[in-house]
Amino acid sequence: MSACLVSRSLLLARTDARLTYLVLRGLHGPPKVNEYVNRAVYPPIPNYKSEEEKNRIKTKDAVKNLPTVEEKMYQINRPKYYGWYSYMLYPDAIPADLLDFSKFATWSSVEQGLPEYYDNQDLDKQASKIINEIGAALEQVIIDEHLYREHSHEVPNDRMQYSEINAKGPGFANEARTENKISRNIIKRLHEVIHSHISLTEDHILNSGEDYDARNEGFWFRGGIQPDKSFIKKRKGTEDKLVNDQRKGKIGVKLKEDGFAEQTYERAMQILHQSVVQVRHENPLPEFLSRDDPLCTKLNVPIVDFDPRCFGIRATCRHGTNIPGYWPEDSNQMGLLSYHTRLNRYNHKSFGNHNITEEDERRQDISKGIFTNFAWCLSQACHLGFSPLTEITFPLASQSVNTDGRRWTFFAYQMNTCDLSHNDLSLHTHQNILWASPTVELFSKVEDGKLVNYDPDCLKPLIKMYLNKPRAREYSMTPYLGEVKNITNFPDDYQRNRFMEIVRNQLSNRPKAVKKPEKYLWEKLLLVDNNALPQLGLARRRRWWHMSKIDFLGKEHWHPEFVNTDEKRDRYIPKGLREPWTRKGTLNRRYNKFQPKIRVPLKEKIAVYEVPSMEYKGEQD
Repeated sequence: MSACLVSRSLLLARTDARLTYLVLRGLHGPPKVNEYVNRAVYPPIPNYKSEEEKNRIKTKDAVKNLPTVEEKMYQINRPKYYGWYSYMLYPDAIPADLLDFSKFATWSSVEQGLPEYYDNQDLDKQASKIINEIGAALEQVIIDEHLYREHSHEVPNDRMQYSEINAKGPGFANEARTENKISRNIIKRLHEVIHSHISLTEDHILNSGEDYDARNEGFWFRGGIQPDKSFIKKRKGTEDKLVNDQRKGKIGVKLKEDGFAEQTYERAMQILHQSVVQVRHENPLPEFLSRDDPLCTKLNVPIVDFDPRCFGIRATCRHGTNIPGYWPEDSNQMGLLSYHTRLNRYNHKSFGNHNITEEDERRQDISKGIFTNFAWCLSQACHLGFSPLTEITFPLASQSVNTDGRRWTFFAYQMNTCDLSHNDLSLHTHQNILWASPTVELFSKVEDGKLVNYDPDCLKPLIKMYLNKPRAREYSMTPYLGEVKNITNFPDDYQRNRFMEIVRNQLSNRPKAVKKPEKYLWEKLLLVDNNALPQLGLARRRRWWHMSKIDFLGKEHWHPEFVNTDEKRDRYIPKGLREPWTRKGTLNRRYNKFQPKIRVPLKEKIAVYEVPSMEYKGEQD
């Protein structure tokens, strides 16, 4: 009887594959006699709303659970061998209408004026005393730079302007370059005067570190941005394909929910900048407000969810970098104060813009303050074990100055959140705060060897920033780091040296040995969208976008957007560099001639010379 049932089920499977599952179900035995119980049994409640949410949480946990700063940096860039398609933000080139988007991109709210700390009367008296002592020295620094210093690009040489390259002389360089060079020189010399004077009485300035022309880079994911036209078209194509698969009777097809094509998604954002001077200490600045203060929890951020290209922001493929100007192993990790120029290439006459008003300059100045402070705080948070995918658990504060030596704007910033990858904006519980002071003038012009309308009292907020003493926190500032914390302290020599080389090369963003492949326009028109040249499929080598669909290696090998940064081949050890006891005539055949691959998370110990394993372990992630 059972043999007949099996043959009947096989016959039906040949005629109609859709009935196979229903027929074979009878082979698993009779149904249950009584499926009712006294106490109700409910199905388990799923932990996640959808498979997308499950994968998102899994990705964030994978980054959070890594024990060292460098491993977290590597894991963020691991999925993209050619780098993330990042929208580049340059604080020295800010459009006049970017303020609202800069608030949304960094989830920051702007408050006019400085925090209550700067209104302390005792602090004001101390700042006035210091200004009276160094006011004359600051005036002389500015006069020397404007009148008695000769700049290299203004010294004429023997080359002709507009005819030979590298021609130098008065008026040869554009105004933006000259203004930027003078501003940076004035800032450095003013800082030297103030720093050397205050360090005589303040220990936290004496023990602080200084960086000149340091890299300030921040990378994060901004969720909740609307898709562009091409992405909507791509999603609609996906919906149509799923509908066709379901109509053909394929099992396991899940249709997308309504409105899938118009759903928002995250974009990778990258800030690239160089601060003129920055001061840092081993302890952080005290927070200006509690993280639970209504100003931090009551959201007041404009929703500007347009594609960044609407504002003239361009994108490029590069690895995400979070660099505060120093490496994670440095002792002074927390920033105190940073200087930045007021240069904005969008406004300069040499770039053809002449109709910028004072209100536009103010908005651009605030946007620059947002980007510079957010990038600095975010990179510091990454050195503490947080990341663009790991939410910060306590606030970080910073102070900055935008100046060209004559006009000064002071900023205070508090970072309360750094994970901005939520597509559902209602999930945000905190916002970052930027305090911006009015722009003041130290002097109006240089005339007859003197500063006209010189007013050193306008630098009181700057002196108060130097006097703001950092304090150690009462809780752990590295809750997501292991005992080692930095790769420089990793015990295994081979993994420490090799992985340090990999991470530093990734952070340098050097060009790849093999350029990122692309699909040419004629290929898309003639070979993809329209089958106009079918004979080329037989007469020429197949392209990567075709091989990713038909080759057994799959898209993880061929498609540039799915190739990860893991090492694909073992590094060969030349015979002359091998240990003597592994060479020919000894135990050479038993030991591997290749260095082992580096895998994240790192192992506690790995042998450079180990017997190769021939056991099949199945597919590995």
